[in-house]
Amino acid sequence: MICSGPLFAWNAGGREAGVGKQGPLGKHLAAHYSVLLWDRRNSAGASDIYLSEVENPMEADADDLHAIIEQLGLGTGCIAGGSAGCALSLLMAHRYPQNVTSILAMKPASTNEEIMGFLAGITWNNLAEKAEIDSMQAVLDLSEASYGKMKDGSAGQGENTTAWIARSIEANPMNRDRLLAINPGKFAAMLRHWGHNTKHRGSMGGLTDEEIQSIQVPVYIQAGDDLIHPRESGIWLEQQLPNAEMCNVSQEGLTTADDWWGKLLPGIDDFLTRTIS
Repeated sequence: MICSGPLFAWNAGGREAGVGKQGPLGKHLAAHYSVLLWDRRNSAGASDIYLSEVENPMEADADDLHAIIEQLGLGTGCIAGGSAGCALSLLMAHRYPQNVTSILAMKPASTNEEIMGFLAGITWNNLAEKAEIDSMQAVLDLSEASYGKMKDGSAGQGENTTAWIARSIEANPMNRDRLLAINPGKFAAMLRHWGHNTKHRGSMGGLTDEEIQSIQVPVYIQAGDDLIHPRESGIWLEQQLPNAEMCNVSQEGLTTADDWWGKLLPGIDDFLTRTIS
């Protein structure tokens, strides 16, 4: 938790760790809100790496976030996130509407099964094959190689995701032993299940069109501008939701993070002032 005020909960995307109190969004919002940052199960943060057999991992994440909000007595607020974190925010509004006053939906992922199947192949299925053919040490080696490329700026498509294991071990060194103790076959089965969910409506948290259309709270959408997070997904989501508005920063051709945040933050401020302040 950072500072005090109305609740703003951030759901990290993919296997990214929390946005961080030193990030532009965290630092900016901490002046006005209670910013909740948390590491989802099997995320790139400090949460434990473990063998999960739940049918829908994102529903487990929603249950966890609800429990955190309830135990801390945070009530209701803006639930926000990018990519998979966007999907989790939508799922929270459907599953636990009592915790959600508004949603900040950043870079919703593609609803195209071919594209999401490609993503699953180069991330979850890639790691699963390493476990099946070789060993858990080989899984770790692949993740560490991906993380190294992240650090030097040479990471290719999907490598930010395959780096999650190495990043999680960096944040929580005990995760190395936890990872290496997992049965390779069961680990591979878990990741292939993740891949299946990613391909089949994972970008929307497994929600049906009708369930998305039933979400009544205000939603502020920042569309993406790449293959996995195309602008079309943001447009589609805006059309489904009865109380949504679109931010058009992705159309402005901005090339630096400072310029991007400089354009984006005023719109977020205005939305939060109207919906949770």
